[in-house]
Amino acid sequence: MMRHDLSGSASVHQQLLDKTIRNCDFAGTAWEMQREFLEPEPDLLILKATHDGYARAHPRAQDVLLLIEIADSSLAFDLGPKCSLYARYGVCEYWVVDLIHEPVVTHHQPAQGAYQVTHRYGAGDALSARFFSDIHIAVGRLFGK
Repeated sequence: MMRHDLSGSASVHQQLLDKTIRNCDFAGTAWEMQREFLEPEPDLLILKATHDGYARAHPRAQDVLLLIEIADSSLAFDLGPKCSLYARYGVCEYWVVDLIHEPVVTHHQPAQGAYQVTHRYGAGDALSARFFSDIHIAVGRLFGK
């Protein structure tokens, strides 16, 4: 995993991203996590494992097991144009963690340029990634509750 130093208001963003990573205890599983600044700059990607760790080519949408955006001022963009883009390219699971209102919005089943299933999880809820449904993340812990 690559880390980038962020400053200013992004520090809250980075803290929440770090909590998300810590609360996703997927140790020993066959996937790779990359935090990269790729177009359109996802905050966190959980990718299918490859023998070369994507050294020869960037991951494609079908390689993404889970894509997470941490949103504050970008919330409308993350739930609008980015969501449509990810669905159009077939990213199977997309989460938006809302720093302002503190829900996590999950999107599944992309078809015809839109996600067919969307759920909103609050502080009292637990959620899990579809590819690791036995691992549950308490949403409140992401926000220090």
